[in-house]
Amino acid sequence: MVAGILDGQGPITVRFQTGIVRGVEKPHDPHYRLFEKAGYLKIGKDTSDWKTPVSLTPKGEAFLADLTGVKKSKNKDGNDEYAVPLAQRKLVSLDKVTMLSPSRATVEYTWRWETNKAGDMFDAAGPSVKAFNAWDRSTLIDKYGAHFYHEAPHRVALALMKTEKGWQVATE
Repeated sequence: MVAGILDGQGPITVRFQTGIVRGVEKPHDPHYRLFEKAGYLKIGKDTSDWKTPVSLTPKGEAFLADLTGVKKSKNKDGNDEYAVPLAQRKLVSLDKVTMLSPSRATVEYTWRWETNKAGDMFDAAGPSVKAFNAWDRSTLIDKYGAHFYHEAPHRVALALMKTEKGWQVATE
């Protein structure tokens, strides 16, 4: 059940577009620049109407092809949109189950991040993210999926209750 809860939270992802990027999408934000510094994207010069050409490099195409779970779609502007998974929570151990009553229990478990190559690049303690200034590092963490992925595993206690549907996370 705990592994299902962790899997249900889904992977941490970062999104970006290629094509003539405009509007709310900001190709000069740090997640685009991180991919550019790694040689995966080419960001062109802005036009006078705030449009920016962004393209995948051959190295970027190979990088995305090697990652499992990358989603590519077309948006209304005809740009390719990518959702790139960075990391997923994985169960390390189920440490303790305490029955509080026949219908209530507390489960203590430990989990850690499992990253791919993109997640390693977005590790907040890694060289790629540390190369940015404090403001951009903060933006990568707050908005674009950067995290301290290689830190020590996390210990969690979770309250469960038994319902007609089986054991569920307690909501009270």
